[in-house]
Amino acid sequence: MRQAFSAFRLITVCTPETLYAQYALQFGGSVAASDCQILVGEARQLLLPDNVFVHELAEDSTWNEMQVLTPGGEVAAGFGRSLAAEHTTLAFGAPLASEVYLYSRSEDGSWELSETLTRPHDQFGASPALKGDRLLIGTAGGAAPEGDMYLYSRDEHGFV
Repeated sequence: MRQAFSAFRLITVCTPETLYAQYALQFGGSVAASDCQILVGEARQLLLPDNVFVHELAEDSTWNEMQVLTPGGEVAAGFGRSLAAEHTTLAFGAPLASEVYLYSRSEDGSWELSETLTRPHDQFGASPALKGDRLLIGTAGGAAPEGDMYLYSRDEHGFV
């Protein structure tokens, strides 16, 4: 049953601002928030490798696209199909390539690739989660009937 009233109200709608926006078939398929930024995954780009769009809250209370994160590599690897964010760390799943990309936020607010985790399991990166110095990565069944959950801990060298 649908409620007539909600405690939430619509503030804005973010859309891709890039030249190839019309090919962004899954823009908004995954979303995450980190402090004053909204991250929007677009894991099925027809012409370019998949993307994650970073929107930041401006002084005039509008959301502006500040950065587009693209790992490079093959098109349709599923980069950004799943997202997790906590303060200065982002985890982007690319389950079609069985990879998770970890980004760190610099002092100017931009994101830099810091580490890539790979496992030989179908759908590795299907569902990442971050909490403090812990990273959980779930896998869907893929070719195998069962999935797995990987738990990583961060030290001075990254997640191990």
